[in-house]
Amino acid sequence: MRVNTISLTKTPLIGAALALVLVASNAKLALATTEIDLCSTAEVHQERVEACTAVLQSGSESERAEALFNRGESYYRHGQSRACFGEPEEMALGLTDLNEARQLNPKKPEAHLYVGHIYASRGDFENALSAYDRAAKADRTDAEVYRFRAKVYSQLGQVDTAYKDYQRTFRFGGAVVVKWMQGELNALSLYDGPQDGTLNRSFRASLKSCIAQKLC
Repeated sequence: MRVNTISLTKTPLIGAALALVLVASNAKLALATTEIDLCSTAEVHQERVEACTAVLQSGSESERAEALFNRGESYYRHGQSRACFGEPEEMALGLTDLNEARQLNPKKPEAHLYVGHIYASRGDFENALSAYDRAAKADRTDAEVYRFRAKVYSQLGQVDTAYKDYQRTFRFGGAVVVKWMQGELNALSLYDGPQDGTLNRSFRASLKSCIAQKLC
């Protein structure tokens, strides 16, 4: 029995249809790639939000996790710039996105860090500490994590614990961070020693005083 086969080269309509499908597929892929790029690089807040929202509708789980982080970060930064008007809606939206992002990717320390910032800005130090703890677990060498956690311990009156976190900050951040902190203490009129990045006795005493006054 002879079976008829269809040759794509001899059927222009089928060939044209497949060509259109390929064009549409490539266009969709190009659009998705553009949206992914904009989601992480767009400098305009609304543009980044729209791009990330598009990625969330069709991206893979890893792409969705990154899109949630990028959109949440953008909401946070935009809300932070308007903090003088009270906590804007963007901060709440950012917290929602960042919490979901860190559930999808708990190994991303930045997501935990921003969540900690938002809780700390609200005075919710318990949840802030929890977020900073998770950030430190995700990256045990991130000086910024310890610096912000130290500030929360300072607000809670835990001077020794805060000081230990500052020590970790200096260990992982190096002399440049120590020098920056010396400048901060000098601006607060708590330190008048050399700003050379060394952990001298005067600097250590000034830092403890700053923590005790809940200024650091």
